[in-house]
Amino acid sequence: MVPAKNRPRPASKTADARRQNNDAVKRCREKKKMEKRQREQEFARLQDENKRLEKQVAKMEKERLCGPFCQCDHSR
Repeated sequence: MVPAKNRPRPASKTADARRQNNDAVKRCREKKKMEKRQREQEFARLQDENKRLEKQVAKMEKERLCGPFCQCDHSR
């Protein structure tokens, strides 16, 4: 058996094939970056919405505990 360093390269590893593979890897990495950025944006949006809803629930809970005829200021 011929040592690995002395073996001829397979035909699939020509310069053109390597270039195509490198381009495919670049596209894949860019796609992953874009997907990660989109996930992070969606996560931030959901966090903001969650905070808003938690505030709304807290406000409604205060109003519920106080009663329908209270004179309290619930705007805070």
